[in-house]
Amino acid sequence: NDCDCDCGGKQTKDNTSRMISGSGDETLRLWDIKKGKQLDEINFGIVVKWVQFSHGSGRFLVVTDAVRGHTSKIFIYSHDNPDALNREPIGVITNSSPSFGIIQAHWGPLNKTIITANGDGSIRIYDAETLEEINMVMAHEKVVKYISFSPDQSHFVSSSPDTTAKLWETRTLNLLKTYQGARPVNAAVICPAFPHILVGGGQSAESVTTTRTDPTQFHLRLFHKVFQDEIASVPGHFGPVNCLAYSPNTTSFVSGGEDGYIRMYLLNDEYSNLGN
Repeated sequence: NDCDCDCGGKQTKDNTSRMISGSGDETLRLWDIKKGKQLDEINFGIVVKWVQFSHGSGRFLVVTDAVRGHTSKIFIYSHDNPDALNREPIGVITNSSPSFGIIQAHWGPLNKTIITANGDGSIRIYDAETLEEINMVMAHEKVVKYISFSPDQSHFVSSSPDTTAKLWETRTLNLLKTYQGARPVNAAVICPAFPHILVGGGQSAESVTTTRTDPTQFHLRLFHKVFQDEIASVPGHFGPVNCLAYSPNTTSFVSGGEDGYIRMYLLNDEYSNLGN
């Protein structure tokens, strides 16, 4: 079963000690990272699509999938016991249209908003207290697969099978930049230290088996954040890439793909000069 997880909970000086995970097995689980031990579990009775701790980890959210006639929802929980999950949510956001699902949900700046990527191509912002929708933009022609924020959360990048990644201002949802590719874009991330946008994707597995395969379509591609030019292409995967992440100190990045591999790339001194 597919699984999504997020680290948070009780913060220690050197690292994070708790993690929550959600899965296609319809469960939400709390883990002790240091011991690799499961601490608690809730059975939702519906596929758990996405989970995320709030900044400071006093709350967490859970996104359920739109399957078997269920409407996609966001459940918000307080997290006051580091060793247990609360059973009763403190709030629920119900998707405004039952015809599409919520793909991801992220806590906005200072936990005041919740920002969602959606199956109808929209990005929506909800007030985290009133749970009312306060802003919406039709961001892509197809599903929004992934959104990833800058370190200060002032802006974020979205990605879609419509072959684009787009840069947005968080507060207003104003479109800032568009990064055009030739293949579906499943993931995009903002480099923490340099003006770069890293994207990955490729045709879905079922499409690859029925059409001629371009061996370069699964390359990771690096765009200049401001000028929108492609400045590098990184080979490695031989299947669609679905997730990307930079290390906080920008010494490396990792990618995960449908070829079954997680790949880590170490960045040398030349990386900082790309696009200059």
